[in-house]
Amino acid sequence: MRILFGIAAAMLISACGGGSDSMESAAKSGQQTAAVSGNPKTLGVGTTGNTYFIRADGGSAAQCNGKADLPYPGSGSLQNCAWQSPHDALPTTDKPRIAGGDTLIIGAGEYQVGWGAPGAEDGGRCGKSWRYGCHLAAIPSGPSPEQPTRILGKGHDGVCNAPPKLWGNERVPAVLNMADSSNVEIACLEITDKSICVGNHASDALRCVRGDAAVYGAYADAGIRAYRSNNVKLRDLNIHGLAYHGIQAGGISNWTVERVRLLRNGYAGWDGDMAGIPKVETSSNSGELTFRNVEIAWNGCAEDPNTGEAKGCYAQKNGGYGDGIGTALTGGKWLFEDVSIHHNTSDGLDMLYLDGKADTSITLNRVHAYSNAGNQVKVAGNATVRNSVLVGDCGYFYREGQKYPYLGSGDHCRAGGTALSLALLTNNQVDVTHNTITGEGDILIFHGAKTDRAGVPMDDTGAKLLIRNNILRGQKDFTGYGDELVAGHYWENTKASTTYAGNIFFNVKSNQCPAGSICADPLLTVSEMRGFDPRLKPGSPAHDKVAPIVGINTDFFNRKRVYGPAADIGAVETQPVTDTPVCTRAQPTMDLRQPTSPIVPGASVTLTVTLKNNDIAACGPTNFQLAHTAPQGWSGELSAGALSLAPGAQATASLTMKSPTTASGVYNIPVRSTSQQGAVHTADATGVVQVRPSDNSGGVLSGGVVTDKVVYRLGETIKIGAAVKLNGRPQRGATVDLSIEGPNGLRWTTRTTTDENGMGWASYQPPSTSQALGHYYIYVKGSYLNATTFTNRNRFDVK
Repeated sequence: MRILFGIAAAMLISACGGGSDSMESAAKSGQQTAAVSGNPKTLGVGTTGNTYFIRADGGSAAQCNGKADLPYPGSGSLQNCAWQSPHDALPTTDKPRIAGGDTLIIGAGEYQVGWGAPGAEDGGRCGKSWRYGCHLAAIPSGPSPEQPTRILGKGHDGVCNAPPKLWGNERVPAVLNMADSSNVEIACLEITDKSICVGNHASDALRCVRGDAAVYGAYADAGIRAYRSNNVKLRDLNIHGLAYHGIQAGGISNWTVERVRLLRNGYAGWDGDMAGIPKVETSSNSGELTFRNVEIAWNGCAEDPNTGEAKGCYAQKNGGYGDGIGTALTGGKWLFEDVSIHHNTSDGLDMLYLDGKADTSITLNRVHAYSNAGNQVKVAGNATVRNSVLVGDCGYFYREGQKYPYLGSGDHCRAGGTALSLALLTNNQVDVTHNTITGEGDILIFHGAKTDRAGVPMDDTGAKLLIRNNILRGQKDFTGYGDELVAGHYWENTKASTTYAGNIFFNVKSNQCPAGSICADPLLTVSEMRGFDPRLKPGSPAHDKVAPIVGINTDFFNRKRVYGPAADIGAVETQPVTDTPVCTRAQPTMDLRQPTSPIVPGASVTLTVTLKNNDIAACGPTNFQLAHTAPQGWSGELSAGALSLAPGAQATASLTMKSPTTASGVYNIPVRSTSQQGAVHTADATGVVQVRPSDNSGGVLSGGVVTDKVVYRLGETIKIGAAVKLNGRPQRGATVDLSIEGPNGLRWTTRTTTDENGMGWASYQPPSTSQALGHYYIYVKGSYLNATTFTNRNRFDVK
């Protein structure tokens, strides 16, 4: 695993429907789904909004008014207590119960969004046969930027240690709907789903169920979907594992995105292409768009919901996309500061479609981009790139090929795998200063005239490119032949002028050495791409070589620049040598142990959390915060909310969890450690508790089996769903044995386990021969602990 440098890593958080709009970008996915639309309410300017609450033990909108952070007392209607679901605040009727300028505070725990969630009414655009219509109403616009509508996880006003989890179900288009939502703040939330599937994956096993099927599974297309949305602040969000997009947003203005993670989303981290949405087809973003302390990684991959691992990464050659962040044609002034962009299956940061007008720009400061399969950074128009480390390890997925078989040969170092690609228009000004750039794509820095939609270069007369005080350290060209090296700086189809000053070029094609450059080994701490370390060794020719530049007062690590008689070349300014050892922090070790025997409903169980501080001794003691997430209806308490540990020391805390009297099945209880050091001190562990009735019978099991269609054509894949209930309630963790008997002696068997909705899923594809034509019978057997088993069957035909 590559080392992450600087605060760009250290400050990240551990953190048939109505409408005619197309949910997915027609230009990229070709998928169709329900529109996310809304009818937001607003308050007059100057009015004071109300505060509403959601908590796992709250009541329905009929039972509670949502105005108190209290559980439902068990009887009565419109009690002074919290709601139980986001659907109570933002119902599928598109008539929100909160108004513009109100604050909605969501308590700890998990909350389902979509079909089957509490408060998701069956009617209108939300129904059993069009489950993907069951999305939340759009968040109402606040009266002004100073009076936003706020959707906040509990703990938003401090360190967001254990954000509540919102998870999408049954192909809901987005977990949070921001259609025409302006003046909004969203903070301290985890947004995800519970399926490994990716919308249009090349593998049948990983592809989400789409089409006209009535049952889709526990997945959501996007985390947040926004358009025609202005003056928005997103902070302390962990958006991961969605079938298509972490965030899909276009036609936006004046957004601030802080301490947000977009990880392992199946299509893209941030996709600004809103094809099919009226008036925002070309994104048409404007205003100031700021990203600070953001991580965008492993997009284009499926996420295993049980382990959090990236699986089945794929890209454009197999029908995917894979950009970390990309837009359609856009305006605006974009700032990316202290941002880490890595291991995305196409380009890392693709801002090639900035329109290049005089009032638009893009600024990168302290950006770390590495191991993206395409270009690391692509920008157009007026641009500033400084204090950044760009590592064009575009062949990463190729070298890990056995893990990632779904990337085609053209996906590795696609578009040349350039580390920094620049496109210019008339009179654009581009400043590339104090960066350290390496890579194995064909070019380290490329520039040329921006092209139109037909690929014809546009006029860049009067454009100027300044390349100064950078280290350009070449590698062997992944796309070349033999020992061919990458080019340092290359250009084509351009009238722009280039000025070089104070750079180091080394190990590049044709020994390129522009006038005024140093062409010698910069002596970096680690020059190889795997583990690349941009810090300078003693004796480096980059030490104290260039004059300070007004306005550049810090380096890649956000430390003071300059030390000594002059500034160092590259992204990193060498700090004074002291006798004090450098503190190197590491991820702590967390162990979570729980009893192996089941408990009865309503009983309590104690889990033991052991945490070890793996920092080196120079770091001193650290105060680690502990937090847990309780399953819906459970309550829990840690014996200690924090553990102060010296380096190498470990300590324990107990977590006592009380189950509800209605509990039955297997429950996951996640625990997390964090500290003020950020992501490096995040550690997770999950306890598993089994609840079953105390009687000897174990209850009565029932269920059935369905297929997504009754008649299939030869070669089609059969999608199978088996429902299991215990005493009439959907049962998680039940074992489902499926078998199929077909014509000509065809036989097939498999075993699966039911999910939170009591559903077990499988796929079967008969042979693509005429012998497979005919009647098929599918049998299901369900079992769970010592409950009575059941058997059932169904039939389908292949014609």
